[in-house]
Amino acid sequence: MSRLATLARALAARWPTPAIAALAQAFAEELVLAPQGETRGPRVRLQVNSLVGVDCRATGPVDLDLGDQPGGRWVSGRHARLFIHEGLWLVEDLGSRNGTWLNGRRIERARVLAPGARLCFANVCFEVVLVNPEARR
Repeated sequence: MSRLATLARALAARWPTPAIAALAQAFAEELVLAPQGETRGPRVRLQVNSLVGVDCRATGPVDLDLGDQPGGRWVSGRHARLFIHEGLWLVEDLGSRNGTWLNGRRIERARVLAPGARLCFANVCFEVVLVNPEARR
């Protein structure tokens, strides 16, 4: 994590205002999910506050549609949310039937994502990659 990201995160924890939260978000690492196992396709770069699931008429569009992946039939319409809080990426299950799994454990509440972690939405699995914001410039 860069010095600016560390400072922005500390400020957001101390003074949780919208402006400081936006600053921490701007310097947070970018989240990339690398397919693992039977999951296919290129790495996926995600935006802040991304919805993961299956696009369908009943639940509406999602940012990361896993319906065409092997095992995608087990993914709920609105399965999970990936978001930044105080400069850290978190994953939160949205009440999915088959669960969101982090390093082999089903999550019951929002959890911090670390580089190299295995993140599964039902049976569709990825490796978590965080890209330093300075590397994007």
